[in-house]
Formats: sequence, structure tokens, C-alpha cells
Amino acid sequence: MKGPLADKQPIFALNFKRLGQIGGTPVVEDAKGERLVLTDAGMAEEPASCHLLSLLPKDSFAVHTLIARFRHDLDTRTLRIKPLSIVTTNAIIRLTL
Repeated sequence: MKGPLADKQPIFALNFKRLGQIGGTPVVEDAKGERLVLTDAGMAEEPASCHLLSLLPKDSFAVHTLIARFRHDLDTRTLRIKPLSIVTTNAIIRLTL
């Protein structure tokens, strides 16, 4: 991801254990307990998607795959992700156009 021709905001599939909120901030947690913050900030070229998470069925918040765009937040020096889709065993739930 550090190559000069590498995508500055790559898209990856991320297997997650839980998707939820901590202190009002949406986060995703993997099987090891590592967490990433979900955000729409800094990605104005795509429609917002984080607010749509509250509309999803409860069973889509655990043990599935999240397709997300990664972004390095230079202000906080952390990785942030924008949720694009959730892949379950029965469906693909698109959160963006």
C-alpha cells in the first residue's frame, strides 16, 4: 500500500466478528478483538453510508464480511474505513450506489 502507484483509498473485504457502536462511534471488530472506526469523513466523492447501518437487520451485525474503503486519517494517524457492502451467507447488502 506504500507504492507510488498504489491506490490511496483501497477497497478490501474484511471478515468481522461484530459491527456496532462504542460511545456513539460506529466500529467493526475482527476475531482478534482489533477495531476500526467506520466513517464517511474524507470521502466526499461517495454518498454517506454509515447512517444506513441502523436500518440493517440484527443478524447482519455479526460474523460476516464487510467490503470497505480504507482511508488513512492524517489528523489522527489512524486507519478509518467506509462501509460499502456487507456480505452474509444469504445476501449482499449494498450501502452505496
